[in-house]
Amino acid sequence: MIYVRDLLKLDTFKDFELVSGENGLDRGVSWPNVAQTVSIREWLVGGDVILMSGVGLKITDEFLTDIVIQAADGRAACIIMLINPEHIASIPQAAIDEAVKRGFAVFAAPWETKLSRVIGSVSMLVSNDRLEERMHSESVSYTHLRAHETGAYL
Repeated sequence: MIYVRDLLKLDTFKDFELVSGENGLDRGVSWPNVAQTVSIREWLVGGDVILMSGVGLKITDEFLTDIVIQAADGRAACIIMLINPEHIASIPQAAIDEAVKRGFAVFAAPWETKLSRVIGSVSMLVSNDRLEERMHSESVSYTHLRAHETGAYL
């Protein structure tokens, strides 16, 4: 299983700032999810690494706080907000407080962040982990089958 703390080792995360929710670094990661809607609750599957630029949205402190609450309560892994004065100028204190209260990691990322690279690196990390888990599971199953066939269990 991949956890938010594992993402910190990725090159694509090197310029990200953990703004709040250090107590949320042990949330499990399932996949990246770009969120550019007023409500994200209905799009979450659990373990989402949410990427948000704020483009096309009316950004207020209340809106960002609500998005953090929706994400945390929807079992997302974390949220990454791209910081830009025209869109998400900063992460409000109320959102930070809610993230801490809910054990949810919030990252601030430079506007220049290439979302495709973040999506790719998170996807690759998760895919490789799932492949390793599957290979291990199949190896264990094969070992048990061979032991049974040879009478090693007797």
